[in-house]
Amino acid sequence: MTPSTQSSRIHLTTRQAAELLGLSPRTLEGMRVRGTGPRFFKYGEGKGARVGYAASEVRSWARRCKFRSTAEYGGGRSAGDGSGDGLRPTAALQKLQMASATLGSASGDQEE
Repeated sequence: MTPSTQSSRIHLTTRQAAELLGLSPRTLEGMRVRGTGPRFFKYGEGKGARVGYAASEVRSWARRCKFRSTAEYGGGRSAGDGSGDGLRPTAALQKLQMASATLGSASGDQEE
């Protein structure tokens, strides 16, 4: 499919979206099952349902996967909860946040 034909389509197939991302279709399918890939549309029910990806959503998701170091992304992606950034805090970060909250309340940080 030529780029001009691809951009005129409303949704990309799994194969087309995977090609756009430089992934195999099986990798993209696995990411869809785990909720770690770009948001998608599902037309119909069951195994025979068709899946489509908006090209703009695929590109947006790819931009959110751009990092300078592994420390920057926290090691995981969310299950597409709609929060926007696609990031999931690691267990260590969650423990640190809970410890900070506990220390704040235990140290008497109350207004007088």
